[in-house]
Amino acid sequence: MVCCGSRYRNFNSESKGYILDLSLSGFGAGIAVYVMLGSLQIAKKVSDEDGFIEGTSVKPESILVLSHTISAVGVALFMPVVGAIIDYTSRRWHVCVVSRVVAFM
Repeated sequence: MVCCGSRYRNFNSESKGYILDLSLSGFGAGIAVYVMLGSLQIAKKVSDEDGFIEGTSVKPESILVLSHTISAVGVALFMPVVGAIIDYTSRRWHVCVVSRVVAFM
């Protein structure tokens, strides 16, 4: 593993994945704050004179709650399927890395 060097060589792959996950969590939280603030500013700029986002009946202040609700429903629908696939694959490490990259996008 290039990023961790020989320091974590004796850990199994799941322990390495857990360590990497913890190390990137703070970075992800920082990005999430900026994305949420940016989304809120964009939603306020595209709101019409009635205070709703153009073409919808959604107020700019509720865009964060709405996006969280949509993502939570998506996770509730897809995670059991993804978990079942991961249980029967030998490439757990690769799935961990790919899911982390997708989470940051």
